[in-house]
Amino acid sequence: MLELLRRWTEATDGLLTFDVHYQYELYQGPEAVEACAAGALPLCQTNPYDAYSWDPRWDIYNTPMIFDDFDHMERFNDSPVMQEFRATMEAKGTRIIPGTLHSAMASMPIYTTFPFTSIDEFVGHDMRVLSGPVYAKMAKLLGVNGITISSSELPVALQTGMVDMMHGGGQRGYVDSLGIADSMAYFMQPDLTTSTYWTFMSTQWFRSLPKEWQEKMDKICEEWQPWAHDFYREETVASKEYLRECLTEIVLSDAEVVKLRQKIAPIYEDYAKLHKGSQAILDAIEAAR
Repeated sequence: MLELLRRWTEATDGLLTFDVHYQYELYQGPEAVEACAAGALPLCQTNPYDAYSWDPRWDIYNTPMIFDDFDHMERFNDSPVMQEFRATMEAKGTRIIPGTLHSAMASMPIYTTFPFTSIDEFVGHDMRVLSGPVYAKMAKLLGVNGITISSSELPVALQTGMVDMMHGGGQRGYVDSLGIADSMAYFMQPDLTTSTYWTFMSTQWFRSLPKEWQEKMDKICEEWQPWAHDFYREETVASKEYLRECLTEIVLSDAEVVKLRQKIAPIYEDYAKLHKGSQAILDAIEAAR
């Protein structure tokens, strides 16, 4: 993201500059998206599912195992349904910067202190889950005691044994900063979350810029995207390899993966009821498989 900002500043001969505030310095994720929509913040980089409180259809990126892989997600992102959704969002105040729509799905494994061969063995354990109604539902369907713990509080929670399972990021920096490998012994794929980072921009702010700047900024995004996308993919692969160095990977059998999908299926049914356009999004995802 810093590279993109640098290119924008350079393209406008230094007239367009940015003060960078890192995660949670100004807003939580959902608040940042809403601040962009209101014109209080020019842009923010965050997970697309952070926009779910603003429009529930965004919760599709919060839905466990909804995409098969990176390419499946990208085919959906390019679908007419998603393009129409983006246009609706821009009209409501927040545009997605061209070029940032494509990004890899970062590793979001389940960590445990204990070995297992079946997801039935999760029942009754205390599991840290991400915030939001989707994960509360997921915890209930898996039969675990779902506990929401912020990242800032996780190190102490892990050290004191508050949970013996957790669902969270798999990036090397995340794992090291929270001391996950010191408290957890195993991790499991497949990922349960689509973790991507897009850049949301205030429509109001963007349209206030000179037309020439708008065109330059969009063009730079399109040029920058392939580099950023490849970088993210490489980092995701490297992070998973790092996890295998620190922890023991548990690979579920095909039958267990099917069972996992069946257990969380009610989440998809709930999503279909969130908005009158939700079913069209689910249909587009199926068509993109």
